[in-house]
Amino acid sequence: MRNKIYIFTLVGLVLVIIPTVMYSVGFRVGKFGVGRVGTVELTVPLVNTDVFVDKSQKITTDKDNQKISITLSPTTHQIIVSRAGYFPWTKKIDVQSLEVVTLSPIFVAQNSGGEYITVKDPQYYTIRNSITSSVLSTKESPKISGDKNVRIWVENNVIVAKVGEEIRTVLAPEETITSLDFYKGRTDAVLFSAGEGVFVIETDPNKDRVQNIMPIFKGTNPRFVVNNNDSMYVLNGTSLMALSI
Repeated sequence: MRNKIYIFTLVGLVLVIIPTVMYSVGFRVGKFGVGRVGTVELTVPLVNTDVFVDKSQKITTDKDNQKISITLSPTTHQIIVSRAGYFPWTKKIDVQSLEVVTLSPIFVAQNSGGEYITVKDPQYYTIRNSITSSVLSTKESPKISGDKNVRIWVENNVIVAKVGEEIRTVLAPEETITSLDFYKGRTDAVLFSAGEGVFVIETDPNKDRVQNIMPIFKGTNPRFVVNNNDSMYVLNGTSLMALSI
């Protein structure tokens, strides 16, 4: 009888100790079975930005360009990045055992700053003509990213991206696309104008991961050309504007 008690006690201790040890070295039970924790890394450019993990964990940045590293179990997680005055950015991700997932959230102001350019400005006609004379990129003549890895064009009113050797259908809007370019020099997001707005959309069409699309400007059949990574020129009806992005 005493030996049985010892055996049951020993088995109980083993059943407690082994999971505890496995947990302490990073093993978790998740969507993909038992595996080691993975890591999500992201750099948040603005201070006072909230990063929510699975709607339970919250991290608030206390400086600009803060690097955040989050340890997560091997399963599906949702990340939401939110800051006052900006549209929230969200992403669903599958974290595999020991995997490091790098995220690059997009920050788009809810009210983009800008100013009108009048005919008195010596650059008025040069800028206006650059917009009115611009043509949409095509498969034969696409826009190419700075690192040469991504090409974007419009085909039958569909935004197409070629990432490496993979061709992606990014978006097929109901309204006619009038302008297209990369967003802030990034390879994972593009600017486009269609109908009454100018928008940013991610080039990854995988709905399981969430394809973020955010409005930048609403007007009257706007068209644009990118000035630099922080601004663009928009022809809104007959009005010419310099707009922050």
